[in-house]
Amino acid sequence: MDPVYFGAFSVDPVNARLQRDGTTIFLTPKAFSVLHHLVRHPQQLVTKKELLEVVWPKRCVGEAVIKVCVREIRKAIGDEAKSPHFIETVHTRGYRFIGEITGNGQFIPHPSYWKRSSRWS
Repeated sequence: MDPVYFGAFSVDPVNARLQRDGTTIFLTPKAFSVLHHLVRHPQQLVTKKELLEVVWPKRCVGEAVIKVCVREIRKAIGDEAKSPHFIETVHTRGYRFIGEITGNGQFIPHPSYWKRSSRWS
């Protein structure tokens, strides 16, 4: 599988690695799996049930594990739940990756991305 690019980030499923501008950002294996599944389904609702079935197959875990992983991902990529640029919460249902995915690292962000000044400074 090829890496998936969004903004300054790349998700490399072969090496289970998230990078920003070539620098590896640590994610726990489950958080990486959640991110990978979301970026493989951009602009689509991914239900909590689907995430549980894909990331925790044949395991008896509650939905809270998803929230923990999404919080970890948001922290790693500098996203916020209240004004998301990449991961949108669909109340009671699941999550949607709203950043633009490209194959060459170029990115068309969610319009609210540009409202925040000095994003990474």
